[in-house]
Amino acid sequence: MRAKKSAATTKGAATRKSAATATPTNRPSPIDAFLAKLPAEQRAALAKLRAQLRAAAPKAVEDFGYRLPMLRLDGRALVYYGAAAKHCALYPGSMSVTKAFAQELAGFKTTTGAIQFQPEQPLPAPLVRRIVEYRIAEEAAIAQRTKGGAKKSSAEKR
Repeated sequence: MRAKKSAATTKGAATRKSAATATPTNRPSPIDAFLAKLPAEQRAALAKLRAQLRAAAPKAVEDFGYRLPMLRLDGRALVYYGAAAKHCALYPGSMSVTKAFAQELAGFKTTTGAIQFQPEQPLPAPLVRRIVEYRIAEEAAIAQRTKGGAKKSSAEKR
């Protein structure tokens, strides 16, 4: 015979946070651990980017996707960020971002899915905010079109 779950057990399950933020107080969050493994210059640049992203989307939840730190809003992927051997990168989660901001990104190396930058030449904070706002609007439009369908972002549909 199965034992009943206590009210405390079911209540605790309902209030759990994302895996990226729900950790015991004696351990760093997975995102903090990810950043701690990077060289100091990249760690500082991505910590600054992380703060800018969180300020631009205060209701978003930090998480991991594709082994990268990311922000989700209403279950939808907004942006990812990370570092490679010779650069840092913002992965906007949408191929339209680099086209929409092409003029402002002229000084940075871009691909259809990434904006690369050097730690000593980070993305300007106002540009980061506009990119996040663009992504929020883009994902809201997708959600509106699907009208409560599956919560797949444009990044997850690729």
